[in-house]
Amino acid sequence: MKIILLRHGQPEFDLFSESKTRYVPADLREVIQRYTESPINTDVMPPAKTMQMAQACNAVICSDLIRSIDSARLLGHPEVHLVDPIFRESDLPHADWRFPKLSLYTWFVTFRLLWLLGYSNNGEAIKLAKQRAASASQTLTEIAMKQDSVLLVGHGFINRFIAGHLRTNGWSGPKDPGKHYWEYGVYQL
Repeated sequence: MKIILLRHGQPEFDLFSESKTRYVPADLREVIQRYTESPINTDVMPPAKTMQMAQACNAVICSDLIRSIDSARLLGHPEVHLVDPIFRESDLPHADWRFPKLSLYTWFVTFRLLWLLGYSNNGEAIKLAKQRAASASQTLTEIAMKQDSVLLVGHGFINRFIAGHLRTNGWSGPKDPGKHYWEYGVYQL
């Protein structure tokens, strides 16, 4: 049995191009919303190796975020078997402050680190994200038992949390399935 955890492709709204623009924390709500609603950038195709791997899987699963759904379709698999919010990324928490004005990159790093320490204002608590990842891991395992191979077109942090649960439950594979667009990790039991 095999489970592949893949990070989605690059969205049209590219956070990296905005990374030096200065924002106050309250502005992050709009930036996060734009990223959440952004379709995939079809000019940045997945590598051929990634497409071959995806097409060889018996089941394709994705979150309910458009960047995950679009990425699954772009991989060329004939069917998406399950779309479920359990596989979605946790929203970045942020404050409602109107100061100071710092780069988007600075705020993202700051609030993601705070999130790892338990801060969850305007976002999902890390404890809940990890519980959701445990359920997602169980769902993927059940599908893999029926289909033999399953591809999750997911997201950075939730994929890492799912990978941790898979490894705890006897699956072999990398600790980090990949943080860049179209990167993936293969888990076998």
